[in-house]
Amino acid sequence: MSVDSFNVMLLFSMGHYIWAVPVKLIILLALLYKQLGYSALVGAATIYILAPLQYWVCTKLSELQKESLTISDKRIKHTSELLQGIKLLKLHGWEKVYANMVKQIRKEELSVLRKDAIFVALNTFITQGSAILLTLVTFSLYSVIEGRPLTPSQVFSGLALFNQLTVPLYIIPVVIPIVINSVVSTKRLSEFLNQPEVGSEAPWRKKEDTPKATVEFIPESGSVLLNIRDSELLEKFLGSAEDSDVFLSEAYSPIDSPAVINMNHAYFTYDMNTKIPILQDMNFTVPTGKLTIIIGPVGSGKTTLLSGMLGELTPYKGTVQWANTSCIAYVPQKPWLLNATLKENILFGQQYDGRRYHQVIQACALQPDIDLLPARDMTEIGERGFNLSGGQRQRIALARAFYSSAKTVILDDPLSALDTHVGMHVFEQGVRNLLLRRHRTVVLVTHKQELLIHASKVVILEGGKIRCQGNLAEIEKLEPDLATVLSRSTRKEAPSARDNTTKERHKLMRMITKQSLYLANSGSTQDLRPQPRPVTLSRQLSHDPSSPLPLHDLSNDEAGTAPRGACTPRPTSVGFRFRTSASTDSMHSTSTAGSNTPSLIRGAWMRSPPSRLSSRVSNTAENFIEEEEEEEDHE
Repeated sequence: MSVDSFNVMLLFSMGHYIWAVPVKLIILLALLYKQLGYSALVGAATIYILAPLQYWVCTKLSELQKESLTISDKRIKHTSELLQGIKLLKLHGWEKVYANMVKQIRKEELSVLRKDAIFVALNTFITQGSAILLTLVTFSLYSVIEGRPLTPSQVFSGLALFNQLTVPLYIIPVVIPIVINSVVSTKRLSEFLNQPEVGSEAPWRKKEDTPKATVEFIPESGSVLLNIRDSELLEKFLGSAEDSDVFLSEAYSPIDSPAVINMNHAYFTYDMNTKIPILQDMNFTVPTGKLTIIIGPVGSGKTTLLSGMLGELTPYKGTVQWANTSCIAYVPQKPWLLNATLKENILFGQQYDGRRYHQVIQACALQPDIDLLPARDMTEIGERGFNLSGGQRQRIALARAFYSSAKTVILDDPLSALDTHVGMHVFEQGVRNLLLRRHRTVVLVTHKQELLIHASKVVILEGGKIRCQGNLAEIEKLEPDLATVLSRSTRKEAPSARDNTTKERHKLMRMITKQSLYLANSGSTQDLRPQPRPVTLSRQLSHDPSSPLPLHDLSNDEAGTAPRGACTPRPTSVGFRFRTSASTDSMHSTSTAGSNTPSLIRGAWMRSPPSRLSSRVSNTAENFIEEEEEEEDHE
């Protein structure tokens, strides 16, 4: 869009030549007619003979310019992706693959630019050659048409006027491409600007200009928070969002009632022109300080209903009323993370409160994952940082919502990305303890019917309509066959010997190990781990040997803690190889049975007590990587 905007700007700077050149040509032709008579008009007619050729050249220039802009956008997009993911490309050795891809697109662009240059040269030749052709034709036909010879005064005055005539003819080749480019760019900008608005229909207004019907609203726009480290901009934005009022459209209005949200027979659609209903007759309330659960089969409209609550969809019929001074925290199905540290992602620009921060970390079961990261919670994550799994990203997004001071928290099925025991831990410690006990309103979309007993209100959707609503006892009385509906909306999870959370941490540990080995083999002095370390390992596991490796989300989870006698027989040990810089005492203390150093058994972390682990070294780091990759392929 920046190129298109620049082309339109050039039109405003050079656009006056569009009318100035014809005016100047008319004046010069009038003076030539006065000096040379009809022969000057006959000579000027030769310009119109070349006009069809020049029109064809300009048409080709327009087509080539449009094609060039399309290919240029494609090249810039791939180059941006390459630079943003340069760390991943380096780790996988994909530099040449992506470089060849960009070079191929550049070759296509150069091919189009060569054709464009040829037509520009042809257009310039026609324009500048027409002035010389006009002079030759006029002087040649003067004696024939006028019947008298040319005088020196007529020749020199005619040459002076012809020289003035070349000035606008020189400008025409410059102005024509600018006009063509601006027309193409204007069409592209018009297509973009004429797209339907998908944002909130709540324009910002000053406090003194706002009517009494107002509501505090925090917009969830990722484009505003370009970088969390720009603290002054972020604090200014958050402060203005908290202190400012928002004038809502007629469909959205504030209320003073025990309900946070009140929908009155609202109908929602994606296209306000066709008004094809996506959700019909949405008539319910969300009680303040309570848990409201929305369930239903896949495709019943649960996420769309949340979009209607947030103002992303405007009802074409009915109203949506929000309570006054309602601040919202929203966790979507696909979590969104900043390109910042894990801690900054959770704080999200708010002041750091140690006690509150650690409560949120424990509630979201993030402490074991933080212990695995090289710089703990100061590790940069996001697109340009460490690649986290879906469950880990979802728990960070939940931690951000739990840490926020929003009075209303809307959760769009975040527990589906978590293991059963982890999801129950997050629900108990996060939703119930951190939110509901502090009288914060929670709207939860879920497929887990075992959570319905904790809900103050249950809303069941089916086919874009509300089938029934109320507490669980009321629903069972009104809908005896509700068990059938719930069974369709419940996802049955297959039992697994190793839960997904443990696998995610195992993959994260393996990725850190590979990166450390890569740095060690390349001779880099960069260390992924916090300094200092009591014992330096050649395996570079980025984990403090003084603390046990966390293998499970919950320390008190019965399903995740193996009994003392449940360990497998002691296999062939796969331990760590220490550098020679470590002292003999430290090597002895680390390799004893009582140490807390983790060990790998056939590529998997064992849950046995540290006393049962062997730490003797038997294979090299390269064999370890091969075994890890074979195990991953087998899984």
